[in-house]
Amino acid sequence: MSWKKSLLIIFLFQIVVAVAIYLIINRVSQISYAQKAYGDYQGNFPLLTPLVIKNSNGWSGWDFRNGFRFFWQESKNPQELFLRVVEKNLVNFKYKRELSCGQRGIVFFRSRNKSYYLVVLAALDERLIWLDMLSKGSIDIGFNFLGEFLKTLSFKGQKISQANFEQEWLSFRQSIPFFEMQSVKTFFLLIFTIFIFVLFIIYIIFNYSGAKPAIADPLWELITPQVTIRERKIIGYRSFPACLIKKGNELLIFRFRKLYQSYNLFQAEPGAVWKADKLLLNKLTIIFPDHESAEKWKIYMPVA
Repeated sequence: MSWKKSLLIIFLFQIVVAVAIYLIINRVSQISYAQKAYGDYQGNFPLLTPLVIKNSNGWSGWDFRNGFRFFWQESKNPQELFLRVVEKNLVNFKYKRELSCGQRGIVFFRSRNKSYYLVVLAALDERLIWLDMLSKGSIDIGFNFLGEFLKTLSFKGQKISQANFEQEWLSFRQSIPFFEMQSVKTFFLLIFTIFIFVLFIIYIIFNYSGAKPAIADPLWELITPQVTIRERKIIGYRSFPACLIKKGNELLIFRFRKLYQSYNLFQAEPGAVWKADKLLLNKLTIIFPDHESAEKWKIYMPVA
């Protein structure tokens, strides 16, 4: 098989792998939810049974053990508590934005070891709520879930989010750089682009390996670039592109425009034989790029 056909097979395999990654991520990473009520709160909560937290440093709530947590704390002055919590816990977050949630809301975001940490703090009537999401990767599934959750969340029958919330959340999403958080489709395109780029670099290297020398010798009678050489080693084989040249009675093999090996055409190694468009020569199998090139070389090769 020629090196170009090998690269084509690798390319098709990469497409299959990229699509499989996309389907797996899109299926496995989704957060299942349903309309539920927990205490005074109603909304699209995850289907998982949460770990109940009671009065931990004044906070109570639920840990759904999928990266999402919901805490609340009673306060006669939730706005003052809001500021204290921000100053103590959230000042180092890289991105933040005010949200139309309750009396006051802010969303905080920071990347964290190829994942991200998202916190929403909102002051309600005599209560402060803290929602956070620690993602398992940089894909925005957790971010989107938290946004949808806030849209449906109500406290004592009254929705927390206000009219401008959806536009504010979208605007905040757009402010986060691509390399810190991606959509599933964008992540798929990133993986696919990396595959294509790597394949392109391999193609450039292989194409140069099999290219004709920059300066031709006047004694060269036949030049065939981009042949594939399969060389038998002590353990296994290795394949590489090369340029095949006839010079008098010599067969010259060039790699990266430099002489790699040479053979005397009239003293060919024992066992040299043609098989279709392939020449088996000692430890080498020479695969020609097309039938026409092979036929030209058969004229000069004194083998079966």
